[in-house]
Amino acid sequence: MERGGDDIIRKQGINWTKPCSFSVHADAKVAIEIKSSEEVKTKHKAGLKAFKEEHPNARLILVSLDPITRLSEDKELLYVTDFFEMLWAGKVF
Repeated sequence: MERGGDDIIRKQGINWTKPCSFSVHADAKVAIEIKSSEEVKTKHKAGLKAFKEEHPNARLILVSLDPITRLSEDKELLYVTDFFEMLWAGKVF
């Protein structure tokens, strides 16, 4: 692993962790955060918001058990099965 300030970044660009305990698994093009919540709230989107500060052009995806797939500002909130359908269809990357 490489250390840059307080952030930890794997050489492959797959894991990004802020010192404030947000963990977002992504590269600089797509950030995907997984939550077990059945109702996405503002606090669940904080990691993606922090990621967006350093990667303003990244696509932001939050996958959860919330059954309503929708767009919230610049974040795609996807129900887990909708996410897998998109992933298998090649619509995520």
